Amino acid sequence: KIPAAHFYLGECYSKLGKIQLAADAYLVVMKKPSGSFTELATRNYTVIQYDLEQYANAVDAYTSLYDIAQIENNRLDALKGLMWSFYKNKQYRNAVVQSNKVLENKSFDNTVYVSAKYVKAQSHLALGERTEALLLLEELSRGHHTAIGAKAYYLLCKDAFDSGDFDKAETMIYNFADTETPQEYWVARAFILLGDIFAGRGEWTQARATYESVQKGYKASEPDDIAQIITLRIKKCEEEAQ
Repeated sequence: KIPAAHFYLGECYSKLGKIQLAADAYLVVMKKPSGSFTELATRNYTVIQYDLEQYANAVDAYTSLYDIAQIENNRLDALKGLMWSFYKNKQYRNAVVQSNKVLENKSFDNTVYVSAKYVKAQSHLALGERTEALLLLEELSRGHHTAIGAKAYYLLCKDAFDSGDFDKAETMIYNFADTETPQEYWVARAFILLGDIFAGRGEWTQARATYESVQKGYKASEPDDIAQIITLRIKKCEEEAQ
């Protein structure tokens, strides 16, 4: 009776938006196993911990969910959730391993496989494993109409820039713009990078003109960092002009 009562208490707190109290109630159920209530409580607890950005807790909870789940969808959610939790918790080696487990599972749809390749690529980058990351980014960038694909394309441009190959980076940025991707944020970031290329060549007038064109033409659909990035870049151009 106690696990059932705490489970329903957790459900009530969730509906009231009292998320931390809901998590506490679910945790009581998890510590006193009681059949299906334990699995449901664990599933709900994992979601709360992830949403609260308590990624270390989410790792533990998703691991528990995977171990106890009788419902196949919960096992799949645990596989996927564990991958993202490792990544968000900066456990990049574990994130690579877990993304491979997701990619090897035939039960997911293509959207999940794409996200797994993204996590794997970003984790390799964080680990300094550039070769492995670039292979995945090349593949992902073919879907440049999506947010993940557009970011992958941008990261390839950034890699060329960071490697000092400004000509290659410049060509890639123009090619990216020619794809007419609807992902305006990443197009804006790419053109800011183009301004950085001009700045790197000492062409400060051209750099400033590029930054200002983004400043004038880009309209954010939601709050982001573009305006702040451009402001800092233009300030640098002004300093160089003095």
